[in-house]
Amino acid sequence: MTFFLPFFLLIAGMTLFPAVFSAIAGQAQIRFDLFWTLFQDGAFRISAQVSALYAFIATLSVFFCGTTLAYLLIRLRRFWRKAVALLLFVIWALPSFVSLPIFRALLLNTIENPIASEIQAFCSILVGRFWVDLPVVALIALALFEELPPSYEESMRLEGAGTVDRFFSLFFQIAQKSLVGYLCVSFLDLMRDVNVPMMITEGRPLSYAGFTPYGIAGATTTLGFFLKNNLLDFAATDSWTFLWSQNALVTVTLLAGFWFLNRMFKRPEKTFGIWLGLEIVWSFSLGSLLFLPAFFFRDWHRRGHLRACAIIALGASLILRQLSPSTVILCFYLLFRLFPFQRAFDRLLFFFNVALAVLWIAMSGGALGFLVWLSFSRYRYLPPFPGIADAFKGLSWNNYVYLFDSGFLVNLKNSLWLGLGSGLLGVLVFSMAAYAALKNPRYHTFAKGLIGLTLVMAGMNTFVPLVLTLDALGGLNRFLPIVLAILNQSAPIAFMTAYAAFRQTDPTYAELGQIDGASRWQLFWKIVFPLAFPTVAVLFLYIFIRGWSSFIAPLLLISSPEKYPVSLRLYDWAGNPGLHHTRWGLFAAGALLTVTMMAVCSIPLPALWRKRWSSG
Repeated sequence: MTFFLPFFLLIAGMTLFPAVFSAIAGQAQIRFDLFWTLFQDGAFRISAQVSALYAFIATLSVFFCGTTLAYLLIRLRRFWRKAVALLLFVIWALPSFVSLPIFRALLLNTIENPIASEIQAFCSILVGRFWVDLPVVALIALALFEELPPSYEESMRLEGAGTVDRFFSLFFQIAQKSLVGYLCVSFLDLMRDVNVPMMITEGRPLSYAGFTPYGIAGATTTLGFFLKNNLLDFAATDSWTFLWSQNALVTVTLLAGFWFLNRMFKRPEKTFGIWLGLEIVWSFSLGSLLFLPAFFFRDWHRRGHLRACAIIALGASLILRQLSPSTVILCFYLLFRLFPFQRAFDRLLFFFNVALAVLWIAMSGGALGFLVWLSFSRYRYLPPFPGIADAFKGLSWNNYVYLFDSGFLVNLKNSLWLGLGSGLLGVLVFSMAAYAALKNPRYHTFAKGLIGLTLVMAGMNTFVPLVLTLDALGGLNRFLPIVLAILNQSAPIAFMTAYAAFRQTDPTYAELGQIDGASRWQLFWKIVFPLAFPTVAVLFLYIFIRGWSSFIAPLLLISSPEKYPVSLRLYDWAGNPGLHHTRWGLFAAGALLTVTMMAVCSIPLPALWRKRWSSG
């Protein structure tokens, strides 16, 4: 119990305690009588529908294009494969407060006004999320494809299968089965996304129906951004009650979505009634968006399932007297999957994803080059793309000189403290919890329940009661709550990584230690922990990067400029799209210096990994 207690206190303290404390302290109460009013509120419904559409399109587009890019990479020569994989890793490692403003800079040099229309603004945040998330899926899929025996693809080639047929029949199926869990989690994360709409469009353009007493919403307002705006705007006691009820409603929505997605992939036939209810209650939008992944990730060969889908789609259309998206989805599915158009559709989808992958590579190279050039330029505001002849004119070190004169080293120190504090404390807490779960299966079952709670709760719906609690306890403007919030968000991946590492260690050494009379603390610190040290080092690196690049937690919990990490300082220079006086040169110089320091801090760990494996 001693080993598992810190992990339990972390999850309970950062997820459940703020909600309970806020309710007991009387600062805010959940009024269940407001649920239906808030559910019908135009701002909430617009943000929920935008979130569902945004999460669905971004998740599927990243999955299809990422797997296609990974398939193309394994067919390239080793040099080009390593080069593109390095580019993927660099873009993935860029913090959001660096990558998203640079994407906005590219967008502003391409489109005069990204928020001129609702469709244009929505497509802008979709492309931004696609650019940021593609590397993760592509690298995971590349690792899966490289482990596949070459004989499988060779046998299909000998049977006459073409490139597209081999991809959809073999590689796509492997990625589909392996990444379903990740895609469900990604879908929920995008439902409550804050960074992309905040740094690209600020939730604009706003909708007339989105102006209500309970909030403001527009074409790019996600649920997370909706809660963030209300958290910063509502300061009165009565407004906190509305905000607290909104937060509870968003949490219930995310919990229901997580349960629905999990059940849909396991037993989709048991979710038909829920699908019809969502179609009618949410005005034929949410049910279609949540159920649509089933058409891509399951084989619908049973006619009963298809009849049920048809009845739901047509029934919703007749009840609402409007064409339900489910009807259109089902027609396209039947057209391309059950009729002779499937091969043509597969080829069209494959080459479309190839074009998107090539566009991503070109955009990534251009973004990195523009960032480096911008850091040496003399421009204060956003300049246009330089021509080849003018690219090296007027370059100087003035941005870096002013960077150090403005006290940027203090911001680097604050970020370093956040990264080191998060990494060291996280390794201690998650390693001890994983060891306890390995020794006692009940702790492992309990830990999985806590992780499931964290997956749904670790977002803006957690920060609302957390800010209330810290404000009452005087805990704002301190680093420790930020470190704990970072650990709470890192808990799912960190715990499972530590548990897998300890599970793979040879139990013989621990048994010999027990025979010699070693205590549980001695077994953990002197035997099990050193054996799993390579994975623990990577775990430290993962949490360190999360702490170093944290943005939302410092934004909400810190108001003193002397305690700003680099994320907030760069956001003040060019990260906020609403700034009238931007400093793009300083932003680029600070971003490059930040990324360089992250890389320097990460250099010793891969060498340590190889050393431990070679000596073990």
